[in-house]
Amino acid sequence: AAAGPVGVAVGAGVGIGVDFALAKGVELARRRDFEADTAAALGTAHAEWRELMGAELARYVDVLVDDAVQLTANAQTSPRE
Repeated sequence: AAAGPVGVAVGAGVGIGVDFALAKGVELARRRDFEADTAAALGTAHAEWRELMGAELARYVDVLVDDAVQLTANAQTSPRE
């Protein structure tokens, strides 16, 4: 009568172990695809961000340089008191 509960416990332990091992195997098999997809998504986001920010930074620098040129020209042409 004692073999019944022990057998159930051992069978449940083996079943859980096999399920865990299969889940880890599937996880490892899919990990490369996940890493490749993540790297591609990050690369795309980085490229888009660089393009958008690069254009905005170039515009900002152009405005600053134009302002600096105008201020310098105004300072040189205005009469000094």
